[in-house]
Amino acid sequence: MNKVKKSTAELIRRMKPSLGESKWFNLMPKTNNASRIYGTIKIHKPGNPIRPIVDFRNTPTFELSKHLALILCPIRNRSNSRLTNSYEMKNKLNDIQLANDETMVSFDITGLYTNIPVNMALEAVKKELTADPELSHRTKLSIEKIILGIQLCLTSTIFKFQGKIYRQTEGVAMGSPISPIVADIFMDSWENSALNTFNPTPKIWWRYVDDTFTVLKTEHISSFLTHVNSQVEGIKFTFESENEQRELAMLDCKIKRIEEGKLHTSVYRKPTHSNRYLDFNSSHPLTVKAGLVKCLTNRAVALSSTKNDLNDELKQIEEALVLNNYPIKFIRKITKGQKQNKNNCETSSNNINKKEYKSSTVIPYKEGTSETLRRILNKIGIRVAFKPTNSLRDKLCRLKDPVDPIRQNNIIYKIPCNDCEVNYIGQTSRSGVVRLSEHKNLARVRMVDPEKINNLEKSSAIAMHALTHNHTIGWERVKILKSNLGRWRERLITESLFIESTPNTCNRNDSSLIPEIWKILLPIKSSENQEKNNGTI
Repeated sequence: MNKVKKSTAELIRRMKPSLGESKWFNLMPKTNNASRIYGTIKIHKPGNPIRPIVDFRNTPTFELSKHLALILCPIRNRSNSRLTNSYEMKNKLNDIQLANDETMVSFDITGLYTNIPVNMALEAVKKELTADPELSHRTKLSIEKIILGIQLCLTSTIFKFQGKIYRQTEGVAMGSPISPIVADIFMDSWENSALNTFNPTPKIWWRYVDDTFTVLKTEHISSFLTHVNSQVEGIKFTFESENEQRELAMLDCKIKRIEEGKLHTSVYRKPTHSNRYLDFNSSHPLTVKAGLVKCLTNRAVALSSTKNDLNDELKQIEEALVLNNYPIKFIRKITKGQKQNKNNCETSSNNINKKEYKSSTVIPYKEGTSETLRRILNKIGIRVAFKPTNSLRDKLCRLKDPVDPIRQNNIIYKIPCNDCEVNYIGQTSRSGVVRLSEHKNLARVRMVDPEKINNLEKSSAIAMHALTHNHTIGWERVKILKSNLGRWRERLITESLFIESTPNTCNRNDSSLIPEIWKILLPIKSSENQEKNNGTI
């Protein structure tokens, strides 16, 4: 991983004149951590295959991948064959009429991400970037450097699984910010070649990632499958035709052929659907539970072609939510309001949060307290979102290899003295290993030069404490107090909060960032409380 970090840093340094100082600093790798792979089981597929997903957070290429993904996003949406959701597909189907010799077919790519030829994908991306007249408005980076960055991100996937390190040698990794966009651009290029070289071209070819809704002559299904599977090695399709009831499922939509070749739709659920939703008794805001009812109702209204289909779906929604402890009155009150406008699902997003906010914030959810805080903050123009503090998934599910806390970046840490009760509180955007090694190197120095001592005090207050009092530092008892603090000011404020609430700190800076009124909310300085609330590395 040191090699990946070095290569990433070298490339970003070459990009610096086009990025600017601030963006350059944000993109520079702060850690040399390997990504972590885990799998989700496709319970709806025969044999229950595993979908491999790679967690790229806190890896050398993660920030670069996010930046390049933003540059590529606008060229992702050029293809007329791409579907964004089932609502768009439903609207397109309204104008479709099938002939008797035509069949609805769903083609599905087997393992798209891991079978994409990276070189072909890069060629497709380069072609689209070259044809993009707006590229210079989005970035000052040259196409050459963008392609080099994408290539580095796609070919440097090194991940950890059960304590061992592996390298992905083929395809792209699901989980990287840039992979979905590269996959779409590659498939757009593949479609242009594959569809234009088959005669006759399918009447309909609409694609959502790796699934398609296709209409073509019944007699051509077999030859078309052979054709698409011969285009690129590794890109292989399976297919499913409409059943005896003349129905075909695509996304969460069931499409049914009726008289005169017209198409009707209704909501589709996979056979493995469990009717498990967020329980009404769970510790979540009431607005989230109401939002679930609205979402399910809006989907029913949008995807149901007939009144009977809509009523059947609403009945099924009500029965499922009752099983999840939702009161019937609560369900019916919301459902009634959502049914009144058949365009709710298209218009609701335009009707929410019309108020302009000066800022946004996310706070932990605590029933009663959080709602009150939101009302107060909304009045002064601050939009508030809630986040859960604990979940059963967090407690019970361990799909990924654990990350050594000291290897994380964007952290607040505490270093204790072995010979007295003094503590040092620090923050860093880099890996904790790197910052602590700097403290250790400074603590080894024994200096008498006043200028060097002054520099030592500026660089490491805990090292200065050890030198001044001839004490030793408890490196084995270093603690990570807080992690995942990506913003600089957020780290500084959090560091100040810990300095204010931790006894006997030797920090040269005080907690001046903390308004006096905040301090009454902080816990009383108690080493006992600190030891109880923070685990030792």
